[in-house]
Amino acid sequence: MNTRLHITLLGALVAGALALSGNALAQGQGGGGGGGGGGGGGATPPDYGDLIILYRNETGVPIVDAFDCQQPIGFPTNVGCPLVCEAEPCLIPTDPDTCAIAPTYATCANEADFGRVNLSRASEKVLDSQLEDVLVNLAIADCTSIDPAGRIVYSRYIGDELSTGTIDSPLQNLSIFKHLVRDGDIGVPLPQGATAIQTAARGFGVAMDKAGQVNIDLLVYLNEIMGLTTGTTILGDPICILVKEEVMGSMEYVEKCFLDYSSFTYDRTTNFGALPSPAYIPEGAELDGWFEFLFETAPGTYTVTYDAIMSAVFHGEPGYTLGNIGGFAQAADDTRAVINFMHTYEVPPGSGTDVPCTPLPNPTDQYDLSISDKSGLKVPKQIKTPTEGREFIVTVANAGPDMAAGTLIVTAVRDDGGQVLVDGLPGPFIFTFADILPGLSFTTGPVIFTLGEPYGRTTIEWTAEAFPEFVDPNPGNNLVEKTSNVR
Repeated sequence: MNTRLHITLLGALVAGALALSGNALAQGQGGGGGGGGGGGGGATPPDYGDLIILYRNETGVPIVDAFDCQQPIGFPTNVGCPLVCEAEPCLIPTDPDTCAIAPTYATCANEADFGRVNLSRASEKVLDSQLEDVLVNLAIADCTSIDPAGRIVYSRYIGDELSTGTIDSPLQNLSIFKHLVRDGDIGVPLPQGATAIQTAARGFGVAMDKAGQVNIDLLVYLNEIMGLTTGTTILGDPICILVKEEVMGSMEYVEKCFLDYSSFTYDRTTNFGALPSPAYIPEGAELDGWFEFLFETAPGTYTVTYDAIMSAVFHGEPGYTLGNIGGFAQAADDTRAVINFMHTYEVPPGSGTDVPCTPLPNPTDQYDLSISDKSGLKVPKQIKTPTEGREFIVTVANAGPDMAAGTLIVTAVRDDGGQVLVDGLPGPFIFTFADILPGLSFTTGPVIFTLGEPYGRTTIEWTAEAFPEFVDPNPGNNLVEKTSNVR
């Protein structure tokens, strides 16, 4: 075999700093950390233009100079950089009064390359909504597994047909990374054999550009941007230091915190020796650590072949093995590297070995009911009393995969203790539905209600909640609340 993607990542501890050579972990020296050159401090969000590569120790924490300034790593080969370094680490001079890079050396610093993980700036609500699809797909799956790169795969039988999907959305994997690091779980079981921290590293790698680079700077900056450095995570309490930095025009000491990856270990050979999980390549004689890809046997002639992941992608090289934050970055970048290989030498649809899945006996109907928090419950914002009648509408959507049946309960509670009436009767108002096809919805239609005495100013707190007849794997989107003001 002579068509292989050769990716080399070497690591060494130099002068007390983590100097990870090779493109994937760092350019030159350093690794992630808080903002450099005045970025990322104080109460303001980090400035991406200032998130530069810094001099760090093995935990990824910046090594400050005698003036408590963070020290940027210099890259003498940059165009216009006058820096000359005869020893490592190669540091850029900074102004001891402002901690800023001297203008003469402005071109010598390199920024962390975020690529498509700029998506991490998405709001908590956006990331959570992305995770909902993951939860549904995993909860209703007949089988879950892990592909050769470490991505989560879900399979489900619809009739006699097996449908298989891979969780490869960058936003979904950023959400997986965030929730696993922060909480240790995503709300449903992970595939067998996958640990939370291991899956978090893989999710970070999936979110990266296929041809990009995971480096420690990027990892640490993303931890801060996503709010993971405040409070306790599955890695324990963060490591916090004080650094001098310019904040709103004045020099101040700013606390910067970093996740403590000291308990994390990673071994590339062991990791890919157990993927995909469960093993299924080659068909009928499964080998741990083997996968399929397209191989050029002659110019313009390709065939589907198989080989060990370690051999085909990494040429047998072990990569960085010292663990800690460097190990986490290595694990994430290894996932990215295998995805890139699989994309470059992609097996045509229908030409590879199918992911195996044994269907569950006597499967239970499952479907994701939801009520939109924007349009699922429509009630009047303002009501005048006495009134002849107003209306409410509730829509319950079925995301499938099976037909849905269940009950909708709408309650209306007045602050003054009065009643809300439908056909002269007080609530709760109960609606039943059945045989709602996947992708369709049930609606109550306009339901006319009136208000009983007293007729003073008050509020009505509305609640609409859908209850499935069978299994709803994502009940968190089944309830919506709204308020009406009565005057």
